[in-house]
Amino acid sequence: MYEVQDIPIAQLDVAEEDIQPIEREVIDDLKSDLRVKPLLHPITVVQSNGKFYVKAGRKRFYACKELEWKTMPCLVLSSDLTADDIEEITISENLKRYNLPWWEQVLERKRLHEIRQKQHGVGKQGAKVGWSLRDTAKELDIGFGTLSEDLRLAEAVLRNPNLKNIQDKVTAKRLIFREAQRIETETVAGLNVSVDHDCVLCGDAGEILKYYPDKTFDVVFTDPPWIKYKDEKLTKDENTLPVFEQVFRVMKPNAFLYMIVSTQDFFVYQRELLRFGFTVQQTPMFWVKTGTISQGLRAWEYARDFEQILLAVRGNPVLVDSRQYSSMYCSAAVHSSKLIHPNEKPVDVPMHFLRHCSYEGSMILDPFGGSGVVGEACIKMNRRYVIIEKDKKYADSIEKRLGRVWAEKGKP
Repeated sequence: MYEVQDIPIAQLDVAEEDIQPIEREVIDDLKSDLRVKPLLHPITVVQSNGKFYVKAGRKRFYACKELEWKTMPCLVLSSDLTADDIEEITISENLKRYNLPWWEQVLERKRLHEIRQKQHGVGKQGAKVGWSLRDTAKELDIGFGTLSEDLRLAEAVLRNPNLKNIQDKVTAKRLIFREAQRIETETVAGLNVSVDHDCVLCGDAGEILKYYPDKTFDVVFTDPPWIKYKDEKLTKDENTLPVFEQVFRVMKPNAFLYMIVSTQDFFVYQRELLRFGFTVQQTPMFWVKTGTISQGLRAWEYARDFEQILLAVRGNPVLVDSRQYSSMYCSAAVHSSKLIHPNEKPVDVPMHFLRHCSYEGSMILDPFGGSGVVGEACIKMNRRYVIIEKDKKYADSIEKRLGRVWAEKGKP
């Protein structure tokens, strides 16, 4: 079927003569190796009309040619082999190479799997007929999970050849899978949901959330009662923290929690949220209140012109793109003459952060509704929302506020 021969380089031909930048680096590395040691793996060629056409080993061919070798070892395939036979041998030879780039490796594994399924039929897990992923993994002597990931990587490389420029497989996998997660999250956000949404509910959030199914919400954005506040009715009590056990349950497997908190509360929640299963960012984010004048300060104190935002997640979600966002957001506070709630935040604060973590149609929860600013942000950004507020006076105020926002959008 085939044999190894030393073939004059002048008789070898390649289908593609342009060398890509990523190949250039590999060729140069090969040349450095070949100056001190022999070519361990011959290239694979097919003879036709007095010429030998390179089927595998293009970069090795160029390395030897640039080193001005006169001949090089070639695995010469018989002309009576079928195209599938040639491809199978080529894949086998390529996969034996020690210096095979990660993207070539995953593509070759994908090609081998497809050939085997063409030969034996498509098999399913546990079936006695056909060829399955487990069969290919066993042939390659790799894990089933590794092969599954490699096939996903191969599909991504075929869709976006620029991924070949990423030299590290781990980095490529992280980028590709994060992008896939973003696409999936955005797609799911637009699907119909079976629970009530775009609503304001009056009552204790810990009790109301018990009526919501597991894994309902994409994002929770809230401003819970603080340990201390000038209005005692707005301060945290023994029922505040347990709400987040229910919050965790109703969050989707990869979801975000943003909480505007006081300095004391940041450290309490940073510790206590772990009990419910959250992963918490160790450092706070900051809403910097521009133009704020702090009252009651001692002569040596700086202005209290910021509020901290705690970020926690369930699972391992990804932001809407790969940039690294700043932990600081600057915005003017709501003027005291326009407040409809003593602890009201400007609408651009939740809008700013919801842009980072959600899509149109995402389900957003605020279990401590307050002024209803999160609901307004959701309406303006085409997100779906559930706002919970235990104080009926403020719940009614939220209903009126959101009614006006809906009317501005033309929805009665």
